[in-house]
Amino acid sequence: MLSAIYTPRSLNPLQSFGAASLIIIVGVLSSWIYLKRSSETPTFIMPEFAPVQILPEEASPGEAATWVQFGEEAYAEGRIIDPAEDNALYFFQRALTEAPENSDALGGLDRVRSYLVNSAESAIYRSDWFEARRHAEKLLALRPGDTVALMLQNRIKRFEDLESLISKANTQIAAARLTEPADDNALATYRSILELDPDNSVAKRGIQSIAQLLLGYAQSAALAGENRKAQTFVAKVRNFAPDAKGLAEAEQIQKQWDQMASNQQVQDLLKSAADAMQAGQLSEPDEPNALALFNAVLELQPDSEAARHGKGLVIRALLDRAWSEIGAGNFQAASGPLDQARQAGASRAKIDELQEEIDYQTALSKARSGEFDGLISLNDLDVRYRGVPDFPNEAEEDGWVVIHFTVSEEGEVVDPDVLESSDQVFDDSALNAIRRWRFKPYTIDDRPMPVRSRVKFEFKA
Repeated sequence: MLSAIYTPRSLNPLQSFGAASLIIIVGVLSSWIYLKRSSETPTFIMPEFAPVQILPEEASPGEAATWVQFGEEAYAEGRIIDPAEDNALYFFQRALTEAPENSDALGGLDRVRSYLVNSAESAIYRSDWFEARRHAEKLLALRPGDTVALMLQNRIKRFEDLESLISKANTQIAAARLTEPADDNALATYRSILELDPDNSVAKRGIQSIAQLLLGYAQSAALAGENRKAQTFVAKVRNFAPDAKGLAEAEQIQKQWDQMASNQQVQDLLKSAADAMQAGQLSEPDEPNALALFNAVLELQPDSEAARHGKGLVIRALLDRAWSEIGAGNFQAASGPLDQARQAGASRAKIDELQEEIDYQTALSKARSGEFDGLISLNDLDVRYRGVPDFPNEAEEDGWVVIHFTVSEEGEVVDPDVLESSDQVFDDSALNAIRRWRFKPYTIDDRPMPVRSRVKFEFKA
């Protein structure tokens, strides 16, 4: 072919010399490039250095797909919203700045949102308001105006307010601020609780406890001959709890105790007992205390109806104090007044009822905080609704996922987590399915109790 293009007639000596020179120059350049590349290959062993981690910012991926990859890796490693600028949320959002319609990044943000919702719900279940607020705020930052996030914030505030008010009422009762002063008393606080939660059992029981305490004060005052004082207490009870147990009885006993306290020494003891009761000094270690004073009356007058009734009031007040501590979540503190009531002669049925409540509430509190003695078999649970997981589009073969989860006392699924799986591609589908399951609440001695269980989902193509 060359002979067809370059004929001897087309070349003179000078041209021939130029062509030859060109060939030589090209050959020299080729040799130089080859030698330069060869010289770049190290001919010695570099000393070892500590590895340097290249962060995503330094990597400068420049493409949404790279940020999505970082996001998937962070999500799989549990770095979903923390640490700063090294978490799945951050990477998926960076991907969307590169490509706002990237479906993988949008799907990643949906999973992050589901994680935030579930984490906020779990924190609410544990009464961890700080964590609950943090996740709700993350939701709002992710999607401003998100209705679920706004509902979560409202619930968190409501639960926090209820918890704070219950604690406040318990403190007021312990300080004997039952209905006074006007701006700081337990009755007003319990009424505020019922405005937030009309069915709140702690507030309802608290109001009844206040009524019984005031009736006890009324009867103690009548016992000591202070009828006007007794009438004041009775009028207060009639105002806010007209159906209170013992109201009619208190009015009747006011008259009887006037006649029964003829002995001056007995009268003095009964008055001191009434004062001790109104000061909240019910039994030891308080000194003086109402129980000891009523017992002193019974030593002088074994048939004293006033002293026997007064002792019954002390026992009732001690039991009410124990119930108040239980309602405030102070289960250990409730054991003190319970033991005092037992020593004062409270009935076995009342003691057993309170002890069972303390044991149940203690077990319930431990279960809510994630302390379980073991797993309950799925066969022992009554499933009311089963959510069926979707087969992931990106899955290439069959798979399975084993999930641990808690069934709350309402029968809802909380705190699900993947124990193991054949492939992470199935994890989110399995978690979304188990969250939709509903159960009949598991009971122990006819009381609902959160339990931990497990389930295995199998995926078939």
